[in-house]
Amino acid sequence: MRSGYKNKRQQLVSLFTRIIMFAVLLGVVPDVIFWVVPGLIASAGALIVFLTILLLNHKGRVFLAANFLLFFGAWLVFSFACTTGRDAYMQVYFILPVMALPFLIEREKIWLIFLHIIHIMALFVILEATNYQIISIPISKHVLEIFALFNFFILIGLALFMTYFIYKVNSEAEAVIQKESNWLKSNNEQLKRLNSELDAFVYTVTHDLKSPLSSAEGLIEIMGKEKDSA
Repeated sequence: MRSGYKNKRQQLVSLFTRIIMFAVLLGVVPDVIFWVVPGLIASAGALIVFLTILLLNHKGRVFLAANFLLFFGAWLVFSFACTTGRDAYMQVYFILPVMALPFLIEREKIWLIFLHIIHIMALFVILEATNYQIISIPISKHVLEIFALFNFFILIGLALFMTYFIYKVNSEAEAVIQKESNWLKSNNEQLKRLNSELDAFVYTVTHDLKSPLSSAEGLIEIMGKEKDSA
């Protein structure tokens, strides 16, 4: 069962990594159109890192790949938000690693989930405290509007997908629970039937042995009396 859970998480890490890569590819379109070189370089570097994460996950390093994905994903959002500023609304992408946390980190490691949340919150606070001016790249207002529009539609698409994904996961979980419940019910009925058969067998055996045992007991008493008489 533990192995099955690990395989499931491995599939989820691969899925979320590919989703983020797709979002990065969509988000780089304005960079290509307006030839924003820093954005293109950052996106290319990000894709290389995501390919590394996929490789780690494929090699069975699921725990490392999941945490690397969450950590790097948060810093990627932070860096893009720094370069494009508040008006591009890149900061709203912080919601993605937060939503992915329950699916990628084991339930037993609740402390690690909180650690990732604190990390994401710290990055967001830094952005707000510095007014998104840590890395200043001059971008026109028109380009920022295009970035904001792209981010809006990408987020709408991701939100719809995540809604469908969560619904699918819940449906699968309910199906597994129902299957296990039916299995337990079937086993309970079988145990009840076996217990009834065992009770009937014990009753039959005790009833059938009662007469022979009584006869044997009588013979023993008679033999004892004869011995005493002798």
